[in-house]
Amino acid sequence: MALSICINSVLHDNCGKSLCQASGAEKRMKGAMPPVETSQHDTDEVTAAVKRVAAIPAGPFQERRRHPVMLSLLSRMASGVPAAVDTAGNLVAWFAGASVEAPLIFSAHLDTVFPLDTVEITEDEEAVYGPGVADDASGLAALAWLAGKLRHLPGKRTKSVLFAFTVGEEGSGGLRGIRHLLDFLLGRNDDHSLERLLPAGARSRPAALIAIDGTLGSIVSRGLHIKRRKMTWRGPGGHSWGAAGSPSAISAAAAAIARIGRIRVRPGHTTVNTGVISGGTSVNTIAPECSAEIEVRSVSGKRAAAVMTRVERTARESASASGIAVRIETLDERPGGATRSSHPCVRLLVESMRRFSIKPSFAVSSTEANAAMAEGIPALATGVVQASGAHTEAEKFFKSSLPQGLQLLLSYAAALLG
Repeated sequence: MALSICINSVLHDNCGKSLCQASGAEKRMKGAMPPVETSQHDTDEVTAAVKRVAAIPAGPFQERRRHPVMLSLLSRMASGVPAAVDTAGNLVAWFAGASVEAPLIFSAHLDTVFPLDTVEITEDEEAVYGPGVADDASGLAALAWLAGKLRHLPGKRTKSVLFAFTVGEEGSGGLRGIRHLLDFLLGRNDDHSLERLLPAGARSRPAALIAIDGTLGSIVSRGLHIKRRKMTWRGPGGHSWGAAGSPSAISAAAAAIARIGRIRVRPGHTTVNTGVISGGTSVNTIAPECSAEIEVRSVSGKRAAAVMTRVERTARESASASGIAVRIETLDERPGGATRSSHPCVRLLVESMRRFSIKPSFAVSSTEANAAMAEGIPALATGVVQASGAHTEAEKFFKSSLPQGLQLLLSYAAALLG
């Protein structure tokens, strides 16, 4: 998950046919839908699940370490719901409704931002503390719980659900997990594990994707376009005295990074960030190599592309002026998009929040919903807890927010599923 930017309204793009006719669900939200109930047991169970998941380190490309605990949670909290691990490493579970076509996807990501070897999770009366407890252990635990609770709602659900516990959301993961799943559903790849899990007809365009990733009250219905590059400058190196005057890869990189930092951007619209830099051999060696990882984010795909073009040109000009070479590698290309604020999947969430006296806060961010938005599939991201310190080792979620978050999630899911 990325830091979000609050906005007053959400613009444009997706108006998926499969949920655009959701008048029945919207009528239920206005009073006909039976009330959903959660208990202290539910809260305690999900809190314990969050701590179990968060205690297992799962940095980028280490997500499979969490498969056993997630399978255990599904077995206990959603007994009888079938699940499988696909070839990308996603853990996928299937909840069958009356119709298997155009399923609804609920997703949460397995990976964390930190490649930590050990994680310490602590708790007091106010909060649960530890890296990844909110982002996104809270989403993982809440969806395992939801998969079980849906089975006990009165009546038969109209739509079916794919619960996707995904890989590759953080860092340089490139949304590879959710992209793999969407490619399969849209007929662009094959996956025998998913073919065995899903009934005939389920491999179809999803009705919508709801990512449980963020804070309680947030509605991320606009996704940022993101471009990431690794740039590596290489020179001859040499002894700091004996080869004095030879070009330094660090100096060339520093000159480029300084110029890149002066590229004019518009906060709230487009940003440029140099997030990682490394290089050099020793204090008395002219640096033969230096690398930097640079990111551009924008609400506009065209603007993101234009700014990254300038970044790359600046890197090449700096290398040329210094008489050394530079290599530019693509780390990530994340598509953006938007779901209309008038779309039922957004309106139903707003109504659900108001039902529980939660103030909706629209935001722009980068989440798994981006991948669906880019396909024209209605999508958004929201959360089930109030939290602070995301992407730091001081992350925590406030325990008092979880009961309301679970009520909201169950009510919203019931309304969407019909």
